This record gives sequence, structure tokens and C-alpha cells, in this order.
Amino acid sequence: MQDKEIRDAIASILKKEVGAFSNVIPSEIINSMANNLSKDFNSLIEKSGYVNKSKYKALQEVADRLEKRIELLEESIK
Repeated sequence: MQDKEIRDAIASILKKEVGAFSNVIPSEIINSMANNLSKDFNSLIEKSGYVNKSKYKALQEVADRLEKRIELLEESIK
């Protein structure tokens, strides 16, 4: 999940759980709470061994570049 997706999902849950109070509580406060919770949620997920989509893509790009470098080195050795 991307950070924005997590934040939106948490905001939706907060609005649903707060229910009647959501009309009284400004949406900025709910969005701020969702943003703070999404950061905590991301760190909890990472502690479980998972990474978010953006970090996964970055790691995948690094791995791809390393594989290409290894292939070039193996070809130069032959």
C-alpha cells in the first residue's frame, strides 16, 4: 500500500468510528489524526518485516542495478 492509500483508509475508519461526532469534528483534525496514525501503522508494518510500496520499488531498482553490474563483471571476467 502506498502512504496516501494508508492515510485515506485510516481517515475513512476514523470517520466511520467517530460517527455522529464527525459532523462536529473538523475534517482537518481527522486528517491530521489519520496522518499521524498512518506513520505509526507504517512503522508497525515494517517491524513485521514488510515495506510500503514506494520502498519496495526503490529496493527493487537497487537490486536490478546490482544484477546488471554483476552481469557486466561476469562478462568482463570471461
